[in-house]
Amino acid sequence: MSAILEQDYLSHLYIIQSQNPPSFVLFDEQKKIYDIDLSTRTIDAPKVLSVEHDHNAETIYFRVDRFHDYMDLSNTICVVQYVTPDGGIHVYPVPFYDVVTERLDKKMIIPWCVNGAATQKEGQISYSIRFYRVEEGADSEYKLTYNLSTLVAKSEVKKGM
Repeated sequence: MSAILEQDYLSHLYIIQSQNPPSFVLFDEQKKIYDIDLSTRTIDAPKVLSVEHDHNAETIYFRVDRFHDYMDLSNTICVVQYVTPDGGIHVYPVPFYDVVTERLDKKMIIPWCVNGAATQKEGQISYSIRFYRVEEGADSEYKLTYNLSTLVAKSEVKKGM
């Protein structure tokens, strides 16, 4: 595993933020939704995430409180940070949120469309979910102005043919 400088990492988060502003959609209510508990920072994780070599064939939905302390999380950028069984480190930028379906409960639903990077090898994937905001300051210095992360959860990528 290689190390990355903090400013390099924050600049990558800033690029994700710049290219993926939050947008809102209405999701199909047929899928199972896994809960994120922000008070304990835990994820109710699916046992099986996908099958080896699948690509964009499975979407996992997570439900989270829309408001945490003073922050409306729909105004932040969300990424799924994950480590594959072979040690690869990846980031999935969440492209949109559903803030309508469970608005009365003040919840929002976020998708993770599991791509080929996550399913290259069978085995256990470790992941966490991060909500953040990054600002670019003077001299191209980047600063996290908001950061909320969950604890690590684990799911399996099953052996395919």
